[in-house]
Amino acid sequence: MLFLLLGCGPDVVLHRAPADPSETAPILVVAPETLAFESLEMGAEAELPLTLTSAGASTLTVSDLALTGSSAFSLVDPPETVELAPNASTTVTVHFSPINPEDVGTLGITSDDPFDPEVSVPLSGGAIVPELTAWPDPLDFGPVPDGCALTRTLHVSNTGTTELLVETIAADDAAFTVDATLPLTLAPGDQADVEVTFAPPSPASAEATIYRSEEHTSELQSHSDLVCRLLLEKK
Repeated sequence: MLFLLLGCGPDVVLHRAPADPSETAPILVVAPETLAFESLEMGAEAELPLTLTSAGASTLTVSDLALTGSSAFSLVDPPETVELAPNASTTVTVHFSPINPEDVGTLGITSDDPFDPEVSVPLSGGAIVPELTAWPDPLDFGPVPDGCALTRTLHVSNTGTTELLVETIAADDAAFTVDATLPLTLAPGDQADVEVTFAPPSPASAEATIYRSEEHTSELQSHSDLVCRLLLEKK
């Protein structure tokens, strides 16, 4: 405490100097400064505590607790207001149930701390899920002569955090066929190759269509394959 002496002699007046605001103001201390949840299976739940402490010389009032960001985070029985005497503490519990591979949010805390009235606590967590990645995208065959067939390789991998089961790989156009051994199980980081063939339905050339009779079936196939190879080699 600081006093000022005004005047001299018997008329000295003693005045108390204005106090340092930090000595009398309410002060909020939040611990920890961030809440990071471990990754969980979809449907699993977890809770972490957040401690609010009144570190000032007067009563602290917390008027609002607000969550923003992912709806994977929620507060357990949040109070409308919190009043904390000096050196008193209370605990706020944050609940987490993942909905995305990565969930992020923020808990905003509003109080009458004059030095930091709005405190933001970052929240993070995620789901343990498989994630299918396929490339190249698109799988481009370019121009393929009518009646010919061209095969390209499609790479598939699991970029998630748990085992991936691929049960079906199919094209929605009959001109494309898929050659894959299914079901396909991929551990995190694993990759597999799938052969995809594109075959336009019409004949390769007018010359090839002359072999229509049954006795010339094999000759037609041989001739058609030769035409396709020559045409595709020119691409």
